Amino acid sequence: MKTRFFDLPLRFQIAIPFSILIIGVIVLAFGFGLPLARESTQQEVDLKLENARSLFLISMRHEEDQLRHAAALLGDDEEIARVVAAGDRRGLESSLAGFPSRAGVDALQVFDQSGAVLFDTGGFGPLEASALAGLSEQASTRGSATGLVSTTAGPVLVAVTSVRSSAGPQGTIVVGQSLSRQLQEMRQAIGGELSIYQNGQLLASTFPLEHGQPPQEVRATSLPMTDSPEVGEKGLVVGGHAYTAAYGSLALGGEPAASFAVFLPKSGVWSVDTLVAVGVTTALVASLGLLVLGFLTARHIAARLERVVAVIEKVGGGDLSQRVDIDSSDEIGRLGQVVNLMTSKLQEVENSKAEFLAMASHELRTPLALMKSSTELLLDGGNGRARPARRELLQIVAGNIERMNRRVNDLLDLARLEAGHLALDVQPTDLRGLVKEVAESARSMMTEKEQALSLVLPRRLAPVDVDPDRIQQVLLNLLSNASRHTLAKSQIVVQVAENKDLVTVEVRDNGPGIPREQLGRLFDRSRRSPSKNGAGLGLLIAQRLVHLHGGEIWAESSPGQGSAFTFAVPRKGKKGVEGS
Repeated sequence: MKTRFFDLPLRFQIAIPFSILIIGVIVLAFGFGLPLARESTQQEVDLKLENARSLFLISMRHEEDQLRHAAALLGDDEEIARVVAAGDRRGLESSLAGFPSRAGVDALQVFDQSGAVLFDTGGFGPLEASALAGLSEQASTRGSATGLVSTTAGPVLVAVTSVRSSAGPQGTIVVGQSLSRQLQEMRQAIGGELSIYQNGQLLASTFPLEHGQPPQEVRATSLPMTDSPEVGEKGLVVGGHAYTAAYGSLALGGEPAASFAVFLPKSGVWSVDTLVAVGVTTALVASLGLLVLGFLTARHIAARLERVVAVIEKVGGGDLSQRVDIDSSDEIGRLGQVVNLMTSKLQEVENSKAEFLAMASHELRTPLALMKSSTELLLDGGNGRARPARRELLQIVAGNIERMNRRVNDLLDLARLEAGHLALDVQPTDLRGLVKEVAESARSMMTEKEQALSLVLPRRLAPVDVDPDRIQQVLLNLLSNASRHTLAKSQIVVQVAENKDLVTVEVRDNGPGIPREQLGRLFDRSRRSPSKNGAGLGLLIAQRLVHLHGGEIWAESSPGQGSAFTFAVPRKGKKGVEGS
């Protein structure tokens, strides 16, 4: 026998397509994903380098601004200008005591107009004369200048400004910070190594010293120096470690002052080869994990479905007490809810059948008992001396026989309706005449209780496609129900009206009404109890017959204000409609 795919267990039906999908994803990843990954990785490397270069330039600009601000504060101070003009070294020391630490600078030097040093703190020693001369000349013309200056203690980033007073320039102030210290602080933020070059020579670097000198690869003057920000080098090895380098120009005071290099270790920037290897490993591990997960999921789904199937099989075997244990709200959970609802409905049907048989047997048992006792009394009546009493007993027998006949007919009609074996004989019917005929037949029943029956009929009413016998049965049931449940001398009104394509018939009384909690149970056999005056089947049969015509029936009532039962049927019905 040839096995079809959908004949396989559900776990395989899910796992096989899932596996094919995973294989397809792997093929697409290797065919298209890896080239894109290479390009993306290269872009990421470039972005990291550019971010590091930008962060370095921003940090240097911030340091330059701080130094320029500190120098400007001293240069604009009138007291310092007076002391410098007087050449008062002690007064200058008193005025500048604690200033370097307060301003966050490493070095501070003050010169008079002749270039003599009046104040020097910071331990950097004398500044490079040529560089200082050029910065002092810029400061005299521009007010301030910044630059890089070599000292015996290492390179210094300085800001130079003139000491100004109302009498004119009085001297020069130089504020500086250790460039090596600044680079070490920036190194932590950037996550890489930094080097600064001036005039083709290494000025400062954060690389560890080898025999007192930075690595040869960093000291080499052949490293590309240019103002272009796109210059970079991948795969550079410095001191036995792999780096990715980017180069740029450092401007101070708006003028190019030096070149710099940013070296990011490749351990912090994944190489393309590393990414490819990790990607392949991840894809394989993920595929295997997804395959196992898919198989476990399929097995779990199949097990849950098998539990639902087991409950359905037991219900099919007649055990209506079975229920599906619902543990989720997904599709299988909804299937379990439907199965539970179906089982509940089946159980309600079984209960209704049992209730129906019990109700029928109860209704038939009482008339038969009365007939039996009445008949026995007739037999014991002797030779005819009690003829009036015998006549009364015969009337009781006749009445109960008629009552039993009606109940049996009602039971049979309801059974045929629920089994779908009742066919309508639909034909054009004069509803006005039909209502009058039913009213005349019901008057004798109402005369005994002195109840008044009145009709409210339209002057003209076109024929309606209904089964006249069944509509007559509906209306007679409603009138009988109204007569039984209202007091003597009450008023009952039958009103017929047209509403577009529908014709409505209302039976209204002024009886005691129906409590609100009972109103919704009138047409629900599973929720209502038998009537004290009958089996309570009249309204159920009326409902089924109206629904069979494609119409609706409803009740409206308020305690103490009477009740109104209304049914509506389409003007144009269907021929030969059968019960469903």
